[in-house]
Amino acid sequence: MSAEHELRAALVAWAPLVAVVPAARISVDSVPPGTARPYIVFVKQRSVRHGGLDGSVHARQTSIDVQIVGSSREQALQVRDLVETALDAQDVPWEDNSSGYDPDTDVEAEVLSVDWWT
Repeated sequence: MSAEHELRAALVAWAPLVAVVPAARISVDSVPPGTARPYIVFVKQRSVRHGGLDGSVHARQTSIDVQIVGSSREQALQVRDLVETALDAQDVPWEDNSSGYDPDTDVEAEVLSVDWWT
């Protein structure tokens, strides 16, 4: 299973989050056009293999952007808080967040950067 799918599985297991964002709207890479808001999309930014001097692989670090899209700034922030709580509860490190607005599509978004280790 990919790091993105493992992260998705961790989030859909968090009942308070799924109560606001149904599991069908938590996706890897994209959502279908016209998907109701709020929704969450994961995009892998990079993957780094950490090896030992003997050539063995100790771990793989995958950096993932978790994009949270809401119908309003308040909704996007509410869902971001739920995602942060879900990640914290499962000891998944997240580094920072940013936000954005696209006036052409009226999209309010929050983005969390997550490092997933396998």
